[in-house]
Amino acid sequence: MKGLVLLSSVTICLVGLRSFSYADDNPNSVLDKLVQEYFAQVSQSSFAGAAALFHYPKQYTPGERSKDTQAVTQLLKVMTQEFGVPANRKVSEKPYMIYNVSAGGGDLDYWQQHPFSLQKQYEVVFSREAAGYITMQFCNVTGVWEIRSVSYGLPAQRADAKARITDIQNKLLQEMAPFMKQPEDQIRKPI
Repeated sequence: MKGLVLLSSVTICLVGLRSFSYADDNPNSVLDKLVQEYFAQVSQSSFAGAAALFHYPKQYTPGERSKDTQAVTQLLKVMTQEFGVPANRKVSEKPYMIYNVSAGGGDLDYWQQHPFSLQKQYEVVFSREAAGYITMQFCNVTGVWEIRSVSYGLPAQRADAKARITDIQNKLLQEMAPFMKQPEDQIRKPI
């Protein structure tokens, strides 16, 4: 795997909603179906099904793609264990300041080559953390809309939000350790 992107942030993120209009292609209905499918998969604890909705670089070998998909599956599982199952989803009408952790496939070099994405933020009620936010980024790199990343967050005004997100981030990093190790044949040995 070229490098797992585990996007996490313990800084306050201001998420701006963008509205896009295309002359021939309005992706709103496609994105709405993608969002519905994601939430359905997560609520059924089908994290592999949710991870299958994400975009992974086409140049990855089957082994790299499999490892990346497994990593996203594990991230989604842990995020859901920590936050709880999201419910009562509604589109945020204005940006909110949040602390969040994110999951997505690919690596930083790949996403620098494909910076364009659409983003939607949802207000949700997590079964373990109460009020929170899920921010989804979407991409259309190969002509098909897919999820680029998903962020789970807590409102910055919540007194323990920063500490809680830091705790969750640490758990995610522990879970991702096996996915971030290089194969032994790629590790340089001293001469």
